[in-house]
Amino acid sequence: MNFDRSLQRLLRLRRSLERQEELKLAVASTRLQSARSGLDQARDASRHGHDALNQQLTEVDSVGGAELQAAALRHEIERERGRHMLAAVEAAQTAHREQCAALLARTREREVLDILREHDESARRSESVRREQAAHDEIFLLRRPGSSDH
Repeated sequence: MNFDRSLQRLLRLRRSLERQEELKLAVASTRLQSARSGLDQARDASRHGHDALNQQLTEVDSVGGAELQAAALRHEIERERGRHMLAAVEAAQTAHREQCAALLARTREREVLDILREHDESARRSESVRREQAAHDEIFLLRRPGSSDH
């Protein structure tokens, strides 16, 4: 098989597409890290808010109903925000897994062409060695004493 220019162009295209998928994976990884970081920060802020409320409840003898109701409302808002952020993390994880699969597919496509190119180069080297050996054999047979050509 002759690994001609069109296959060489196709190999360059596959390498380019693989690189694009690598860049997309880097973006997906960044988004996933960002989503996880946001979720962690929200959880920390919620924990600090609960700690402050608990401290307020233990320090003050009487807490008004409006304060308790506001605290319950803040808690519910934080829980809802946490659910949204968790959904964003899950979506980012799904996108990351899909991008990993896309990169794997592009890598396999490129590897197939790399293997074909390597086989072609190996076949060319073997053919060159065979021709060279045939030429040496021919020269040897022609120079051999008692050959009929002299």
